[in-house]
Amino acid sequence: MLYENIKGLIEEKFSENYFTEKQKISAFDKWDKIYPLVDSFLLSDDIIYLASISFFVFDEFNETRNFRHIADDFEIDPKVLALKVKEIAPYFNDHEPIQNVLKKGLLINEKSRKQTKDSKIISDETFIISIKHFKAFIASIFPEKDFFEIKTFIKLFNLNLSMSGYNISLSELEKKFGDLFIHLSFEPKKGREPDKFVNLKDRFGNYEPYTLIKLGE
Repeated sequence: MLYENIKGLIEEKFSENYFTEKQKISAFDKWDKIYPLVDSFLLSDDIIYLASISFFVFDEFNETRNFRHIADDFEIDPKVLALKVKEIAPYFNDHEPIQNVLKKGLLINEKSRKQTKDSKIISDETFIISIKHFKAFIASIFPEKDFFEIKTFIKLFNLNLSMSGYNISLSELEKKFGDLFIHLSFEPKKGREPDKFVNLKDRFGNYEPYTLIKLGE
């Protein structure tokens, strides 16, 4: 039944949203490709498969959307979507490192950013809560990585804030990250490349340059 359920969902969801006929055919082809392999996957709801297939359909047509956008369209958890995309990526992208595929899902296209007169300013409290959740999200889709580059982490966080309507520049966000670092309970690690340094404030008010943060607890 799983096979036919996905076929039916492709017909339904791809018709009611913004998918072209070519994209729908691509989705059918991708499902036919991975269906014989689903026994090796952890089975999940049909809609999770459909949403993850749509991610690769968009990528094929150079219309990559980020995980949160697709998750909203299909009313699922973006973390679950990211994990399923990672799981099936090797069957669609034998030429591209999985880490690059996941970064596409964390980023958003410039044209899809929310640019409104009512852009929100993020408070320190909201920043602390949000970035802790974001770190947990990054850790869940990169379980093989012990540490993550701070500048890349901040860039990804900033793009997701922009999509949510917050107005803060990358340089401002990096400074806020450094100023509030003592409240985050993140473990930093030194590096040797000056262009990757981010100044983090310690409990004595002094700043030290670091390159990485630990993803795990």
